[in-house]
Amino acid sequence: DIYQFRKYKNLYEARMQNTISECGCDVTEFMTYMETCNAHFGQTDNWKQLLEMLTASQDYDNFLQVMFAAVKDNWEPEPEAPPPPQANVQIHPVDIAIPEGYSPGMVMNVDYLGQQHPVMIPEGCGPGMTIRAQLQVQV
Repeated sequence: DIYQFRKYKNLYEARMQNTISECGCDVTEFMTYMETCNAHFGQTDNWKQLLEMLTASQDYDNFLQVMFAAVKDNWEPEPEAPPPPQANVQIHPVDIAIPEGYSPGMVMNVDYLGQQHPVMIPEGCGPGMTIRAQLQVQV
């Protein structure tokens, strides 16, 4: 969600400014230093990797990947759940609101953690209702 992304960016930028201050300089001095480094190292792979890490918070897709990884890393199976079908799969119980235009027996694609999951609408369920699906998440 874009609101969470903005909060993340603001948190990241505040943390960066705090770190720069703790090192005894201000943002202007840091940017001047970075420009000097760029003039000397701008074409090296290590420099490019450093810049990518420093600017990663500005990329929404990168933010999503960080959040998706955090969900997977902190996942714990339901106490009564059977073991996953494969070692690289987690089973996530997810509540899904059925949108307009769907009826029992139809399959809707659900985007969860950046992966598409086909979910069949069970009998007796329809638009506006919430169902719980067991989604297989590749890790």
